Amino acid sequence: MSWVWIYLFPALCALVLTGVHHVEGMELLTSSELEAVNGTDVRLKCTFKSTHPLSEERVSVSWSFRPLGKTTEESIFHYQKSEFPPKTGMFKGHAVWSGDIMKGDASITLQNVQLRFNGTYSCQVKNPPDIQGFVGEISLRVIEKVSFSEIGILAIAVGGFIGVVLLILIIYIVVRVFRRQDDDMVVEMENHKSKDQMADSVIPTDHVEPNKVNVYRERVEYVGSSKENNISILLWNVTFEDAGVYICFGKNPKEKGKNHSAIFTLYVVEELREVDNTLTIMIASCVGGFIAFLMAFMLLKNFTLFVLAKIEEKNKECLVTSSGIDNTENGLSGSKSTPKKA
Repeated sequence: MSWVWIYLFPALCALVLTGVHHVEGMELLTSSELEAVNGTDVRLKCTFKSTHPLSEERVSVSWSFRPLGKTTEESIFHYQKSEFPPKTGMFKGHAVWSGDIMKGDASITLQNVQLRFNGTYSCQVKNPPDIQGFVGEISLRVIEKVSFSEIGILAIAVGGFIGVVLLILIIYIVVRVFRRQDDDMVVEMENHKSKDQMADSVIPTDHVEPNKVNVYRERVEYVGSSKENNISILLWNVTFEDAGVYICFGKNPKEKGKNHSAIFTLYVVEELREVDNTLTIMIASCVGGFIAFLMAFMLLKNFTLFVLAKIEEKNKECLVTSSGIDNTENGLSGSKSTPKKA
């Protein structure tokens, strides 16, 4: 008898192991929590993986709903080969299929969600012989409007405060930089005025010539005109010693003493170099000649085509006239023939 059990035990183990191999759990993936605004659409995503091939005929999907504070569930959607939406109840016209069985997607969409849709939604998928290992659950929270958490509000407030502080700091730095530049320019002008001042004057009012122009260097002449808003000077017989930086400085009391200045750099050379434009002229001449040749060729071509068209038209008129004469002589239709007397 013991020998019989020795032979039967491996066979029974093989059968049991074979059955365990074919009965395997199905893996489901869902979002744990969702939040939707009242009156909008929300997609309840549920994906699955099966160790057996997927088929529209074998795979079935069931969705159920459990309201807040209750333990009982109600079926709200079923899918197998085709979708079976609810025909009665509060989910009628709201639950629609948005999945794809062959891609492992068993999702549905709730359209125009209501506040009474708050609760837990369960997703079940079967693909025989796979047995589902667990049920995918989604907790849906429907709100009147988008709500911000206290941390989010605090982050926005801190970020806005930091942004305002940075903006004020940037404006302050920019103003200080421009003021420093103006101060440096004033100091530079004062230094030039004390060292190498060439001329100065005071214009009493708009469009009135200055009473006196003070010239402090030789070969300098004031050639400006207040009527034309021109305060230029002329430097005669420039030498190498005149090379350098020249600053024109002005201040208008009506602008609260705001300083205006323009800087010129004068370079003195031995003689002006003449630019050799021979190559440029040659290139321009070649381009111009090519364009002129192309235009002449196009005009000649159009004139030749026009003459040929006129000659061909004249030849056609001559051919038609000759054909008409032949038809008249032969007494054809449209011609008049003289009857013969017997």
